[in-house]
Amino acid sequence: MKLMASRRTVMLRALVWITAGWGVWLGPAATAATPDSPEVRAMVERGLQHLISGWKSTTHAERLGGVALVGLAAYKYEKRFGGDQAVISDLTLQALKRVMTTAHEANGLRYLDNYSLGIALVLLTEVSPAEHTGEIGLLLEELLQRQKPNGSWGYPGSPLGDTSQLQYAAFGLWAAKNSGCQVPPEVAVNLANYVMRVQDPSGCWGYQGNDPGTFTRVTQAPTRPSLGVAGLGTLYVVSDLLGLSRPGVQRQAPKGSVPAVFQPVASESHGLRNRASIANLPMSTLKQAISDGNAWFRSLPTLQTQTWQYYFLYGLERYQSFRELVEGTEEAEPRWYNDGVRLLQMLQRDTGQWDSLGSGAFAPQDTDSVVNTAFAMLFLLRSTRETIEKVVEIGRAH
Repeated sequence: MKLMASRRTVMLRALVWITAGWGVWLGPAATAATPDSPEVRAMVERGLQHLISGWKSTTHAERLGGVALVGLAAYKYEKRFGGDQAVISDLTLQALKRVMTTAHEANGLRYLDNYSLGIALVLLTEVSPAEHTGEIGLLLEELLQRQKPNGSWGYPGSPLGDTSQLQYAAFGLWAAKNSGCQVPPEVAVNLANYVMRVQDPSGCWGYQGNDPGTFTRVTQAPTRPSLGVAGLGTLYVVSDLLGLSRPGVQRQAPKGSVPAVFQPVASESHGLRNRASIANLPMSTLKQAISDGNAWFRSLPTLQTQTWQYYFLYGLERYQSFRELVEGTEEAEPRWYNDGVRLLQMLQRDTGQWDSLGSGAFAPQDTDSVVNTAFAMLFLLRSTRETIEKVVEIGRAH
């Protein structure tokens, strides 16, 4: 009965929101929120309790990516709110153990999906890269081997690129490089060129890319918000991978980073290779693709999506965080974040989790409450921005 009451509460909140004309996006701005706001912290703490109680029963518990997401969300919570007494939670430790075990199993990495590879790399490089140089190297090697001839990542045995998957490959590459690993520049250039070729005329992206082989755009289908922020976010990630961020952005060695012995030594030949690779990246096309993608995002009437609501929000936070990095700008209380906070306030159950209402306009695919809750927590905590801030110092114009 309590669960039914909880569901009824969320549905009533959503009904009020819907009948109000999508006020989460178009209505008057509420009090600005940040990850440290009391109401945001309360939401995250309730979400964490759901992760603790329910993560082993999730349908994604058998997938390394689901476990890594839960571990990452728990770690981000402890890091932000644990203060000087912050500890690595049991959830994070279990996730790390699972990643390390998989990395060293015979064929353990071979059968992983690309989502899991990317998120596992992010987890290792985020929590304790200096202790896991071997595993990071193994994961990166596997990821690099999977890049398709067209520059993308996707399902094995298929020539098609997958926008949903390649965003996590790109994020994993970025995490590895910023922990001291070498990522060949041509890998990033080939990925960027592919993503630009499969951009829809609307500025959005589709699921399995319809690659025309040129930069003349053709229709992509299906397009949806989660794929739009995936494609656009990937272009920003790759831009930073290639050193195209705004002048003044400086790298710094984060606490607990990979030892110097593991870091590549800059050389003249490496610099020449990087410049030669970037020469194959049409800068005007990249600039236009990003501009059109941002225009597409601004045209969205609401942050509510028809499919994959929480997956979309985490992708949105990643896209906006890398946009801040590459463009050298940062908005303290961005509208998109506050709109997302209000949306998540309405959708969170009394029991702490976020999951689908299972009917109406909300995504019936969002059935795994533990994974959804991890996505929501990572959005609320501005997870990607915090990761970036640990690695780079953003120069700002005054």
